[in-house]
Amino acid sequence: MQALLNAIAGMHNTVDAHRVFHGRGGVYPDCAHWTLDWFAPVWVLTSFKVVTPEELSQCHEALQTRWQTLDRQPQPNDAALPPAPAQVLSQNP
Repeated sequence: MQALLNAIAGMHNTVDAHRVFHGRGGVYPDCAHWTLDWFAPVWVLTSFKVVTPEELSQCHEALQTRWQTLDRQPQPNDAALPPAPAQVLSQNP
């Protein structure tokens, strides 16, 4: 569960919705059932298995702590920047 807690501690405030943590895929074996999504100013924490009240309490505490220290001015990520110039290289007649 430490990988999820680390992701919470390191997340940034952005205006864009994004996945903060995705435990599936085998990268974090002890966290394979967790996902955390950010829809400013809301977090959606999902567990795909039953978790203990202690685990939920740890997550709640980590989210509360992060919320108190989070920069309240959301920063746009690259997806929110103006598009780069584009040029058509070939076109079917």
